[in-house]
Order: sequence, then structure tokens, then C-alpha cells
Amino acid sequence: MANREGANQKRREAVASIFGMMLMSGRDMPAAD
Repeated sequence: MANREGANQKRREAVASIFGMMLMSGRDMPAAD
């Protein structure tokens, strides 16, 4: 059970990291607007 929770935590962190990068890159590129 602990292993599964660890995997979910890592997945959540990865998704948050990718989402943050997308937001930052979108903010840096005027074309995204």
C-alpha cells in the first residue's frame, strides 16, 4: 500500500512539474496568447 501511495505522489509531482513548465513557457511566448 505504501508503495502505491509513493507512486501516486511521484506522478502528482511530475504532473505538477510539467504543468508548471507549460504555464511558464506559455507566459514567455506571446504566440501562445
